[in-house]
Amino acid sequence: MKAVRSRRRGVAYGVFAAICFSFTTPLAKILVGGASPLVLGGLFYFGSGLCTALLAIGIPKTLIPNESSVTRIDAPWLLCTAIFGGIVAPVLLLIGLPHIPASNASLLLNFEMVFTILLAWIVFHEKLDRRFGVGAFAVLIGSMFISWNGVQAIKDLSSSLFIVAATFSWGIDNNLVRKISHRNPLQITGLRGLLAGGFNLLLGLWLTSNLSTWVVLGGLLVGAFCFGVTNVFWLLALRHLGSARAGSFASLSPFIGAIISVLLLREAVTLFLLAASLSMAIGVMLLVTERENP
Repeated sequence: MKAVRSRRRGVAYGVFAAICFSFTTPLAKILVGGASPLVLGGLFYFGSGLCTALLAIGIPKTLIPNESSVTRIDAPWLLCTAIFGGIVAPVLLLIGLPHIPASNASLLLNFEMVFTILLAWIVFHEKLDRRFGVGAFAVLIGSMFISWNGVQAIKDLSSSLFIVAATFSWGIDNNLVRKISHRNPLQITGLRGLLAGGFNLLLGLWLTSNLSTWVVLGGLLVGAFCFGVTNVFWLLALRHLGSARAGSFASLSPFIGAIISVLLLREAVTLFLLAASLSMAIGVMLLVTERENP
């Protein structure tokens, strides 16, 4: 009974994290161009770190009595997750995002789930069955539909590869952060957000000084919600489900993000987008089914 309750909690945390993260691509698409990828990526993660760090300090310990604090032993894992998840991944995403529709980019984020599960299988030996290969192949076919767009194919392909590379970096991050997911999620998100965001922000501002107030505020707010809140609930989901199972629920966010992009940014619903959505939906369904039968 305790295991059932734990799984239900993990599912709830995972679904809520996916919903929060689904707003990342369409909102980032609005801000991209207002600052360099380094600066914007820095604002996103610095906003997430600032928000959660303040919550970690301000929330009374009586409200979170069972949370253990981050220690020096956790420093190597924290630093690695900050590098892969907070420094490298968002910059790669923002480099590729300007050249393809946000709805397409959102669907490409399905690769984060594939890489997360694949690394969990190879490195942490989480059990998988043959459905994984079929599901991952369906996601790959979907990405080919997204990348092919007539004369824009080559340009779109290079942009798509940047986004896929970002998901690979987040896949590494998802598996590394598992090692410290038993620690206070507010502290983990706060520390790695300030570390990663601060590094990218300082480096970006050193390279360029053109930055408007609305981009700063927008970047910090998007970071606080789409990265800060998402990371806290993702860490809680990891505790109860593990990397691979939590990754399957994260697959909700690309589809929600694609819908938000179409509605918010008035992006066209093309035949390629529909074909990619169908192929990826089949792949995600197979991966989720696989997770239920380890």
